[in-house]
Amino acid sequence: MADFFKQKRQKLMTRKIIKLSNLVLLLLFLLTLSCQTFASKNYRLNHSINSSELNANIGVKIVSLTNNKTIFAHNSKRLFMPASALKLFTTAAALHYLGPSFRFKSEIYTSSVSEDGKDLKNIYLKGYGDPSFSENDLSQIVARLSQMGVQKITGNIVVDSSYFDNMPWGKGWMWDDLIHGYSAPISAVNLNNNRIVLRATPGFFIKSGAKIAFWPNSQYFTIKNSSQTVAMGENSLKFVLNEPKKVADWPVADFLGLKKSTSIEVLGNILPSSAAKYKSYAVFDSSYFVGFLLKEKLQQANIKFDGDIKKAATPKKPATLLIKHESKPLYEIINNINKYSNNHATDCLVKAIGAYLNPNEPGSFAGGAAGIIKFLGEQVIIPKEEINIFDGSGASRYSLVSANSLVKLLQYVHNNFEIGPEFIASLPIAGVDGSLSERMTEEPLYKRIRAKTGTMTSVSTLAGFLTTKNDTYAFAILINNSTNNQKQLYVLQEKILTSIL
Repeated sequence: MADFFKQKRQKLMTRKIIKLSNLVLLLLFLLTLSCQTFASKNYRLNHSINSSELNANIGVKIVSLTNNKTIFAHNSKRLFMPASALKLFTTAAALHYLGPSFRFKSEIYTSSVSEDGKDLKNIYLKGYGDPSFSENDLSQIVARLSQMGVQKITGNIVVDSSYFDNMPWGKGWMWDDLIHGYSAPISAVNLNNNRIVLRATPGFFIKSGAKIAFWPNSQYFTIKNSSQTVAMGENSLKFVLNEPKKVADWPVADFLGLKKSTSIEVLGNILPSSAAKYKSYAVFDSSYFVGFLLKEKLQQANIKFDGDIKKAATPKKPATLLIKHESKPLYEIINNINKYSNNHATDCLVKAIGAYLNPNEPGSFAGGAAGIIKFLGEQVIIPKEEINIFDGSGASRYSLVSANSLVKLLQYVHNNFEIGPEFIASLPIAGVDGSLSERMTEEPLYKRIRAKTGTMTSVSTLAGFLTTKNDTYAFAILINNSTNNQKQLYVLQEKILTSIL
């Protein structure tokens, strides 16, 4: 009987040993398979870069968000110009400091109100850096004044932009970009992102001029239409400013944006089948620009005004607050910034961060950049040597970051419930919207990627999230000093991302 039980125990032990051996073999097989898969991915990723034959510097970092393991790294701590991908740092810092529901304000004051409420002495427009303030918002303010019974304003329109300092551009911005809408100056008083937009479409008849529309519709500038709609030939339509003066080939104020009475001429031919052609120009002095538009809208609303437009601080006393206008919430402004790469709005956020952190000083690029670096160092734990920030939009060629720092930020927001949902929702979706609407429009990357682009001459960046069946990855791909065209750089970025699948 004892031998029987002994044999039975031996058989059970043998079965257990066999099962354990099989389990060990299975684990070894899975580990080997995992290593082979990892090695295979690394080979594909390295091959994507090495076979591209791009004449460029390339930095890449890819991390699994399931286990926080680095899948691939290539020059990941080297510094690169990020271009507009720098907006990821700025918008995350703004959400951290100001909060997703923060709203910018703009205020209307007056020195005094007549007993019957019909006359105001002076009107003050005080701005706090709202980048979303529009011509429609200004019209609503005038409509509210009219509803209050205001019929006349004696004295002046005073525009107060003292909440920010008087440096309109960031260090390292290219001087020959400053005339363009994407380099519009930064101010505490803004309207339509401090730019004017023109649209030209074919005329109604052959030999008639192109139809020109522009926003805002104002007499601040003049337009001369010398274009022509033609039946055949080439589209040669273009917009030309008054020839700017130069001193020893160095730009003067004419290069820095439109001023009052600047003339824009529309030249060349346009075909009947042509799509609309757009052009945007920066406005040189946004405070005066907004004051001029306010004057026009007061007159259109039959509110009498024949004073001057001045720039000064709002007096603390006597001054009566008439209207307080609030912007849309910050998360909506950030959605516009990251989806459509709005430079002006981003750099307003930089100065707003500076003003928030230093309430006794005007908001500045330096103050805001210091706040962003503080956030990245203390909250995201990015080493100082991997970031160098001079603006918020990435227009500055002095601003430098690493692929590692971008991925660290993406990991941080992915795990941060307070700002993560709004931040991730603001990123363009591959093949769907924003700056990725015309990229990756087919499988396998279509709709799998939410990422911020960054593009300047010789620079291309893509940083964001890639979702697969089994994992989600944070990635950053930076390409600098390239002599290739942008489409070739896009091909490499998308080849790298496809290699992860």
